[in-house]
Amino acid sequence: MQRWERRLSDAAHALTNCGETYFEPDLFRRNVNQFLTIIRTVTFLIAKDKANIPDYEKWLSSAIGKYWSGDEVMLWAKESRNYIEKEGDLELFSSLSVALVYSYFTENDASIEIGRSELLSGGIKKLMRLAEAELPHGVSAAAAVKIERRWVANTLPNYELLQSMIYVYSRYRQACADLAEYLGIILSTTIPTAESIGEGEVHQRRVSYVKFSDKASYSKLTHRVEIDRTITPPIWLKDVDRTRPNFEVYAEMAERTFLHFGNHLAMVFVFSENGTILQHLAFTPFDQVDKFIFWRDLAERILYLRAESLIFVSESWVRKDPGLLTPIAQAEILGEMLHVHEIKRTGEVSHKAWDIERVGDQVSLAINDNDSLEASGFPNYLVPIREAFTRIHKR
Repeated sequence: MQRWERRLSDAAHALTNCGETYFEPDLFRRNVNQFLTIIRTVTFLIAKDKANIPDYEKWLSSAIGKYWSGDEVMLWAKESRNYIEKEGDLELFSSLSVALVYSYFTENDASIEIGRSELLSGGIKKLMRLAEAELPHGVSAAAAVKIERRWVANTLPNYELLQSMIYVYSRYRQACADLAEYLGIILSTTIPTAESIGEGEVHQRRVSYVKFSDKASYSKLTHRVEIDRTITPPIWLKDVDRTRPNFEVYAEMAERTFLHFGNHLAMVFVFSENGTILQHLAFTPFDQVDKFIFWRDLAERILYLRAESLIFVSESWVRKDPGLLTPIAQAEILGEMLHVHEIKRTGEVSHKAWDIERVGDQVSLAINDNDSLEASGFPNYLVPIREAFTRIHKR
């Protein structure tokens, strides 16, 4: 390992400890201080090795200056390290809140700050009564109360603290990965990715949901599967021309996959600036609430991965407009479609759709040129993603 690799590994360990002690205030404070102090020294050690890095200033500008300049969270991390070393602890605040969730848009949420844990039950009941009284049945049937415990630093009040540190770590890790590639070496596989740290059990304990449909409590769980590099593409996928733009490649693969299996799982592919896959996610939502949760959480990932683009492949029912009184799951089904959407950080959106036709055991696809974004409008579920890309663009 290079010196800066070992220090990055130390930072990953401190960040993992932050997650594991999230609900132990004093230990969490110590681990936050340790992480912010350690992570800043990664670039110090890189600078120490600049004699061994060809065109160091040029690399520094392209790999760090280009992406970190003007980034509010990265600036906060830098200043926090200086404050911790010279002044003392950051001021941290823990809060407990409940919010009524009934759409993909966080601005629609009705929130209540809970001062004491024993008042949580009352807050949940209050929001449920509010939804039953104010929302049409078709909307409230697909609603949930979100319960969130969060740490916030007084110097970064608009961001949850652990997610902010995961974002900071992701930027440093990417810089180290870029440097390793630049030097013709491979970043140590023992250094965890930001998303693997962000998928720990702390998320289940930090955020939970009570669904209106059954009044039961739920939390999000991600199951991580490591890539099997011994697998080669099957014959029916081998001749796909992968030199084309990502959208064209994945649209063709989606079409071939559906025709081969007769179905297609809902899949999301998240890409970096150079076109490589940062994450590949498959999900199977049980109801509309699950979809709200998935796309909101994915928007958070987009932020700390600082992704460049996203492709979403899915089947969907074509339903008769249910209005506001009937839950969408009970609306009349008129047909099936296969969709591929791409959205980029620049705001550019691409879309392709096929009508699914089934006759007995036979299935076929027919291009639907009428299902354009101009005709159907921008999908609501992609709005959180678009907003996340906009925030990245502004940083």
